[in-house]
Amino acid sequence: MLRPAQPAFVVLAVAALGFGGPDEVTGQGIDGIVRLQASGGPAPGVLVSAYTDAGERVRATLTDGTGGFSMDVPPGRYRLQAERIGLSTSEVDGVVVTAGDRTFQRLEMTDRPIELAGLVVDSRVRSCRTGAQEAARVQRWWSEVRTALGVSAALQDEEFGTFLVERFDRVWDDDREELIASRRRWQVSTSTRPFVSAPAEDLMDRGFVTGRFGIDREYFG
Repeated sequence: MLRPAQPAFVVLAVAALGFGGPDEVTGQGIDGIVRLQASGGPAPGVLVSAYTDAGERVRATLTDGTGGFSMDVPPGRYRLQAERIGLSTSEVDGVVVTAGDRTFQRLEMTDRPIELAGLVVDSRVRSCRTGAQEAARVQRWWSEVRTALGVSAALQDEEFGTFLVERFDRVWDDDREELIASRRRWQVSTSTRPFVSAPAEDLMDRGFVTGRFGIDREYFG
């Protein structure tokens, strides 16, 4: 929400996701580390999921700054999957966890850069046909989108996300042309939704701009 006053006051908020440490170790489970294959360095912020042989995800966590992770799971046989945008998915199958014990696993990931070309829309095209090379690139795009959504879903389900929120407060003159003052603030939040949009129904009914010009006008985005 942007709220100009006298002088105009604008709030611009940007959220950056930070990753906390591994889960607290309380019982049997899986500990491990994820490394980058090329450099051998740690891979932080990787979503590591444990799946049963039936394909059910039992637990998920994010690697910390050292690439380490830890998760408590019931005794059983699991498949570990490591995912992060820009890296190839890595899997380890046949991980056995016995009652009261913890097993250690190491996973390696390789870089998988994706070049995003411009999107061109042509109203004259009557059919949608994609070549094999283009189809493969589109498939990889969707794979990265799925990874991002998977991390978001895990954050909601496991509630292990920590957000480092950076806020920008900017004061403009009455004509909205000169920046009078600017301030940056940092805030740590454990909420998986540190910023929430105004309800879509309200935006449709009232619009994105409300209030009187230069006094209490509010801009919603």
